[in-house]
Amino acid sequence: MQGLEDQLLNEVVGHERKDLQKQREDLIQTISRNNITLVELEESILRELTENSGNILENKLLIATLEDAKAKSVAIAEQLAESTTTAEEIEKVTDMYRPAASRGAVLFFSIAGLSAISSMYEFSLETYLEVFVKSLQHSPRDSVIAARVARIIDTLTRDVYDYTCTGIFEKHKLMYSFQMTTMIMAGSGQLDRGQLDFFLKGNIALEDVKERPPPGAEWLSEAGWKDLNRLVSLPTSVDYIATSAAKPGDAPSVNDNDENDKKTRKEEEESGSATSAVDEQKKENRKEQDTAEAKEEVIQKAGDLPFESLLTELATNVAEWKKWYDLERPEEAPLPYSKRLSPLQRLNVLRCFRPDRVYNAVRNFVIESMGSDYFVQPPVLQYDRIYNQSSESSPVVFILSPGADPMSSLQNLAMQRGMFPQKFKHLALGQGQSRIAEKMLDIGSHRGHWVLLQNCHLLTSWLPTLEKILDGMAKPHPDFRLFLTTDPTPRFPLGILQRSFKVVTEPPDGLKLNMKSSYSKITQEELDECPHWAYRPLVYVLSFFHAVVQERRKFGKVGWNVAYDFNDSDFNVSRRLLSMYLTKAHANKDEVIPWGSLRYLIGEAMYGGRVTDSFDRRVLITYLNEYMGDFLFDSHQPFFFAKLQTPQSTFDYKIPEWGPLSNYTAMIESLPLDNSPQVFGLHSNAEIQYNTNAVRSMWRSLIDLQPRSTVSGVGISREEYIGKVACEVLSKVPAPFDMLAVRHELEEAAAVAADEAAAAAAAAAAAAADAGAATNATAAGMSGSLLRGEFKDPDDPAAHAAPLSPTTIVLLQELERWNRLVRKMRNSLSELQSALAGTVGMSPELDELAEALFNGSLPKSWRLLAPRTRKGLSSWMAHFQRRYEQYRDWAQRGSDPKVMWLAGLHIPESYLTALVQTTCRRKGWPLDKSTLYTRVTTMMSEDEVEERPEDGCYLSGLYLEGAGWDVDAPNGGCLKVQQAKQLVQALPLLQVIPIESNKTKLQGTIKGPVYITQARRSAMGQGLVFEADLRTDVHESHWVLQGVALVLNTDD
Repeated sequence: MQGLEDQLLNEVVGHERKDLQKQREDLIQTISRNNITLVELEESILRELTENSGNILENKLLIATLEDAKAKSVAIAEQLAESTTTAEEIEKVTDMYRPAASRGAVLFFSIAGLSAISSMYEFSLETYLEVFVKSLQHSPRDSVIAARVARIIDTLTRDVYDYTCTGIFEKHKLMYSFQMTTMIMAGSGQLDRGQLDFFLKGNIALEDVKERPPPGAEWLSEAGWKDLNRLVSLPTSVDYIATSAAKPGDAPSVNDNDENDKKTRKEEEESGSATSAVDEQKKENRKEQDTAEAKEEVIQKAGDLPFESLLTELATNVAEWKKWYDLERPEEAPLPYSKRLSPLQRLNVLRCFRPDRVYNAVRNFVIESMGSDYFVQPPVLQYDRIYNQSSESSPVVFILSPGADPMSSLQNLAMQRGMFPQKFKHLALGQGQSRIAEKMLDIGSHRGHWVLLQNCHLLTSWLPTLEKILDGMAKPHPDFRLFLTTDPTPRFPLGILQRSFKVVTEPPDGLKLNMKSSYSKITQEELDECPHWAYRPLVYVLSFFHAVVQERRKFGKVGWNVAYDFNDSDFNVSRRLLSMYLTKAHANKDEVIPWGSLRYLIGEAMYGGRVTDSFDRRVLITYLNEYMGDFLFDSHQPFFFAKLQTPQSTFDYKIPEWGPLSNYTAMIESLPLDNSPQVFGLHSNAEIQYNTNAVRSMWRSLIDLQPRSTVSGVGISREEYIGKVACEVLSKVPAPFDMLAVRHELEEAAAVAADEAAAAAAAAAAAAADAGAATNATAAGMSGSLLRGEFKDPDDPAAHAAPLSPTTIVLLQELERWNRLVRKMRNSLSELQSALAGTVGMSPELDELAEALFNGSLPKSWRLLAPRTRKGLSSWMAHFQRRYEQYRDWAQRGSDPKVMWLAGLHIPESYLTALVQTTCRRKGWPLDKSTLYTRVTTMMSEDEVEERPEDGCYLSGLYLEGAGWDVDAPNGGCLKVQQAKQLVQALPLLQVIPIESNKTKLQGTIKGPVYITQARRSAMGQGLVFEADLRTDVHESHWVLQGVALVLNTDD
């Protein structure tokens, strides 16, 4: 960073003090010439001495050369001494501008690291220098150097923030604000790395906390309690104390400079000169005194435990902590803790108690640390500003997101600039379009056209050619502009990204802004084009529906399994369909509105054409069933999209009165800016889930951005910490199963089971009294013989082995996958220990493993061989050990577990399929006409189960998301509304029952999807296990919109 700081310092001094910069350059040249002269003199003397053949004292030329060299060297020495003094004086003045260069270097590295999050976030030093110089040019002037530097820092920080936020997605903007803030704090010595490390990772220790929360604090989550036990032992970093104490007030808040400026200006006016010797001596004395005091402070504070009494105060004051915990915004209320904490330390406490509020608390942290709310308010996308920042030699790259298209906005800008339509050329890239694009670029660069190339991600093979074309443009026309649109893709050339001005386009955020955007493209004439009276209110309903399906995306997987690209074209075509069908109904004087056709075309064809997930399609159709029908116009029972009543406000979302366009736009203007999840049919907990997922995503991104520290957060070196974790994990990894021995034991157990079945059949036959019974006994005996394999070929080695059941085969397949994972873990950990010891080289895979162990995350090489999971290393190891125990007990017992922990299987759906196969074999059902249904029992644990059912099984470890379960309801319980702050609830044991398909007649139930993790199902359809039948006493549409599902594994 020092090299970049010096480079930026030259830029600052060259801009602010051209005379000083020139004097400095002349001085460097003078010193260089003098040094060269000295070298030449030495070489001349050596040459004369070497060539001299006689007496040196008689060589007059040599003596004259020596005298001349002596005189010159004395003069040069005097000049060098003067130059050194002058250089020191110049350096003192130059160093007064160094804080601006230092801030510039910090800001560059804050954006340079963003490429670790997305390959589209590439920023070059060349483009950054342009931003840096522009900030110098338009920052407010001041005659006092300290005040001028403060204003440069302020302007530069804001400009870099605006520049960066324009080119990154909304979900990363607050993350960048936090990263920028912490890097600025680190640069001025105000960041405690240990506290930051805990904030990002929490407690990543592998062992669980043995102590339980104090009485009355059971509301504290398991993960929060574990983090809390680590936090109380977290000391204040000695390096942080030393650095921050040695540099008191080195980096004030951005807006805290006014008083300092006034004080500095007053001192300088009194002294007469900012760089006087007296002032410099005073500053040096003051700095030495501050440093001495700082060292004493380090001795006193080293090892300080700011949270030492936190657990004690929690136990003695549970009621106050619970009251703070239950607050809607606890981050804005004072902590019920006796010690004074820094902003980062308060964040750590909040992480333990209310992680769902950390995302909002980060905003407060940035505001408090930077002294301004500017850095949590990203700039609004303005196309005029984009044009002003563009140039003929730098393309503008629009990075697209679902539901956003800059085409219409660029056309409007071109109209304002007089470029549309003659000089505005656009082309959607695809196969065979490269030659046309090259021709457009050639003509446009010479004639000053605006060229828009859309969907560059569809023709990435041609983009290197585009990069060469841009490199070859010597002097393009000043009016020439190149606009590119692309989805995020790792194949986009870095050369184009680094030289371009990147702009991220996203749809309007919020229901109100989304509906305003839709109605901004509708005119009164378009509303008048359909004579049917229902057209205008239905356009409003369609606009509301369009906004809802887009806003539902923000709630993650609870909203949609796949983030679909619903956009304005869906809305516009659907509006035309409404107009066409209603116009036809009006012409035919048909009073019945064709709801079925409209719902089908809009839900299945237009919007539904983008939907690939069956459960997402169910949500979409449910919305249309709720929003479209004769009930919209029921005068006795008015229709409401939603009716919200909160302690803060009450609002009814309804259709405005029939009338002109202004009626509908006025209703939209009256909508709240912030909308509760209940408006979208979701529970209020969905917002907690959204905030929790947002901060987890932020933590993961920030971890990727952190520099590789040589010291861990626990006070030992990074390598020692990784070696310790590797050794601890390796000790918990069991040896692989001996597959031959396991198979042999399972075959013996199957033979014993077959003999017992045959004996039971023979006993039943002997007890029969009639001839028919005897016949059945013969059949039973044959069945037993078949089970024992008595009719197999006697020469076959497996003639005496009983056939394995389908579930036993599933066990063997599971153990094979388990062994691959175990071997990979043991081998990679052993190799990592050798690499840390220096006996083998550190490969990229081992480096990735070491980084994952250091950060407490699951290594990628292990993740590929393990069941799908979103857990960190600590909780995953607990899951790993429980899986081993289930596999071991299952193999030793030789029969299926009494209760199956389905989350412990690598492919859980294979076991359920095997259950159906087993029942079909026993009862003679056709496999293709058999299925299974489920019933939620009243049993909560395996201890309550007396025996395994004859057909099917009991499943444990399922969690309900999007709803609660009422165990006290009649008939074994049913779905109920979630409790506040309870995002998931453990479900009682679920009984799986195989049945013939034509005999399933279920009423009062809803099909709830069962997913492996809370990530639910991906766009590729992976993650769904089966569908469970859940009882409900309300209409199923309520639970469909709530996003009800079961998961096998919860997140950390």
